[in-house]
Amino acid sequence: MTHYNFLLKFDRHFQLLILLLKGIISTNGFQITHKERGKLVRRTYLELDFNEQKLRRYSLLSSSLLYGPLFGYSLNKDLFYLWLAIVLCGGISLLFTSKWIRTEMRRKVMSSVILITLLLDIWIFSDSIAVPMFIKQVVFLLVFFVFGYKFFKLLYNGQLAIKDEAAHHIH
Repeated sequence: MTHYNFLLKFDRHFQLLILLLKGIISTNGFQITHKERGKLVRRTYLELDFNEQKLRRYSLLSSSLLYGPLFGYSLNKDLFYLWLAIVLCGGISLLFTSKWIRTEMRRKVMSSVILITLLLDIWIFSDSIAVPMFIKQVVFLLVFFVFGYKFFKLLYNGQLAIKDEAAHHIH
C-alpha cells in the first residue's frame, strides 16, 4: 500500500469515526448508505468520476484565466492588454468547460458565471466607483470564494457534471 492510499483510507475511516461519534450513522459494519454518504464532508478528487474530474480541471483553468487577470489588473493597470488577452483565453476555456456541465444546469451556471464576471469587471475596471482599490480587491475575493465554494460544492455532490452516457457524444 502506498503512502497516498494509506492517507486516503485513514481520511475515510476518520470521517466515519467522526460520524459515528456524532450518532449520524449506525454501526452496520461501516457500510454507508446513500443517505448517510450525503452527510460526509465531501468526496475526494479520486472519488470523482472521469467527467467530474475533467469538469474540475477545466473549471479551475477557466476561473484562473477569467478572474486572475481581473485581480492582476487591480494590482498593475499598465499591463491592460496582457490582462485582456488572458481574459479572452479564459472566455474560450469557459466554452469548453460548459460542455461538461449537465444540460439542465448549464444555463443557470453559465449565466451566473457571466453575470458575476461582468459585475466584477465593472467593479474593478470602473474608476467612477469611488472605493479604494484595496476594498475592491477584498470584495472581489469574497465574491470569488463564495461563488467558487457553491460551484465546487455542486460538483463534489455529483449534481453538476454530465453523466457517462452523455460524455461519449463529446469525444
